[in-house]
Amino acid sequence: MGMFFMNISLKTDKRDEVIDVIKEKDLIGSSFVSPILNGWLSVYNEAENENSEEVYDLGSELSSKLSCGAIVFEVYDSDICMYRLYKNGELIDSYNSKPDYFEPVSEDEKEKLKGNPELLLPLCPPETKVEDIKETLEKQFTYEEDRVRELAKILGIKNADWGCKYLSSDGNEETVEGWKDFWNSFEEESQKASEG
Repeated sequence: MGMFFMNISLKTDKRDEVIDVIKEKDLIGSSFVSPILNGWLSVYNEAENENSEEVYDLGSELSSKLSCGAIVFEVYDSDICMYRLYKNGELIDSYNSKPDYFEPVSEDEKEKLKGNPELLLPLCPPETKVEDIKETLEKQFTYEEDRVRELAKILGIKNADWGCKYLSSDGNEETVEGWKDFWNSFEEESQKASEG
């Protein structure tokens, strides 16, 4: 069985505001929020298992409230890599490595879902070349989580190949960068319950 995961990466240093938004929302299950690493922070929510649209909506909302860029990665059974790119809450680009995986789609739809490297470039380190992004989007991968890893490396995002489920079961200081500084809503709720 392949990997299934989603995560949201935000180009911001407003971690406390991200956590506040998550606390205010009635989200499915628990959430993790990474520390700021290379100017990015990532959010992992349990909704990835039940309602992927809720994760995309959260990415858009956080991007809007924090006035920042956000990319939501999704991997389906290691067969498909998808992302949605937001700027100040607006969806500006979408990508799907296999748009006709479930059913045939039109050439127009395939064109819309091939990703625009030019729109990712402003979120990358200054030395990044648009050709490197384009090559990663077009390359064939046996396992699509490898495409996420490569795109994340170009963008400078850490821990982009994790989802909430994997962090809950396998997250530790050896496997996840900055693990000891992750915020975990489940742990916070448990602590409040034990104190109350």
